Amino acid sequence: MSDLILNIGNAVVHRYVKSLYEVSLTMKCEKKFLNQIKNIGDFINKLEDSEKILKRLSLLSRNGFDFVQKMINELSLSREIGNFLKLLLKNKRFELLPEICVAYGNFTDSIHGKKTFYITYAKNFDKKMKKDLEEKLKSIFTGDLELIFNADNALIDGFKIQYHSKVLDYSMKSKLVRLGNAIRGDIYEY
Repeated sequence: MSDLILNIGNAVVHRYVKSLYEVSLTMKCEKKFLNQIKNIGDFINKLEDSEKILKRLSLLSRNGFDFVQKMINELSLSREIGNFLKLLLKNKRFELLPEICVAYGNFTDSIHGKKTFYITYAKNFDKKMKKDLEEKLKSIFTGDLELIFNADNALIDGFKIQYHSKVLDYSMKSKLVRLGNAIRGDIYEY
């Protein structure tokens, strides 16, 4: 029974993704939509207990619409993406949003044959380091890669790589947090 529910959920996600992509084609703003969907995924991932929040918002429409309006304003989302989020709320499918964000990135990759990596780096990350990282990623992944670099002064040292909803954090800040947690005994990482 759970497999059936999973397949139905995937079919629903696929329909939403495909419809949203068709709107992006019609409006000739594929890259803009992809960036905004990525930003929504980032926003959702930063929420503590996001799964419960999204389910609750699906049930409480008024709170959901306030939340969507907050996202629209904070992320400067287009009217079309905002309407899409409101449609998810209206259809009581808002809890599918994280899965839709990931599936949208995968779908656009499959259409274009391109994998987009977002790399956030500290100020001391030079051209040689960028080139080395690019070569390393190309040796690991097949197909056409797009690397979008963005400096972040909040990072002490290192970098983060994001591919859809997956984040590999090689920043000094992350290492210090893990070390502090390990010293306190909060986590056991070897």
